[in-house]
This record gives sequence, structure tokens and C-alpha cells, in this order.
Amino acid sequence: MTIEHVFFKDEGFGYEIEGEFSEIYEIAEKKELRVGNDLYVPGQKYNLRGFFDRDVQYVGVNKERPHLSIWYLGKEKTLFGYKHYFLEIFIVTPYRIFVSYGPGSGRDFNYKGGVWK
Repeated sequence: MTIEHVFFKDEGFGYEIEGEFSEIYEIAEKKELRVGNDLYVPGQKYNLRGFFDRDVQYVGVNKERPHLSIWYLGKEKTLFGYKHYFLEIFIVTPYRIFVSYGPGSGRDFNYKGGVWK
């Protein structure tokens, strides 16, 4: 199994897994998440109140840092199988999230008036 912390240009930090999707559960726990008035159930697809431009699968939270939610972005076929990509989003409050873009840098998003600002 290979789980690597990766940087997605203009998207933030996440994970790359070369192998099976289920390997993410070595670091993720299937746990419901509340953002605003919405309840997110692991295994279901959402756009996180418009944060994502398409529906992506909510996986769960990081076992060691449960304030970090994990979202499955998709996969890429390789010579040896697939690489799966996951994004971590820090849930600060039900109406505030944070995405890290690198050590010591990131972006705060607040949900106001029906949009993330």
C-alpha cells in the first residue's frame, strides 16, 4: 500500500493512493459530518454547499485529526492499476472551512448568503 500526501495545484493538500480505494480507511474513519444545516454521510456524493463544482464522494474524517474531512476526487488509470485522489478540508465551524495550500499557507472560506467567500 502506498498513501502519499500530495499537493493539488490551486486545490490544496490531499492524498494519492496507488492501489485500492479501500486503503484510505487506514487513515479515514466513516463518520457523519455537519456543515451548516447539512448532514454528510460517508459514501454519498455532495458538492459541499457549492464548494466543489461537481458532486464528489465524502469519505469520512481523518482518524488522527477528526477536524479534517476527506473527499474522494477521482482516479487515474496507470500501468499498474489506479491512482486515487483525495482532498482534505479542515472544518473550523459549521459555516467556516479551511484548505491548506502548503506549509504555513491556506485559505479560509466562510459560508455567507448561500456562497463560500
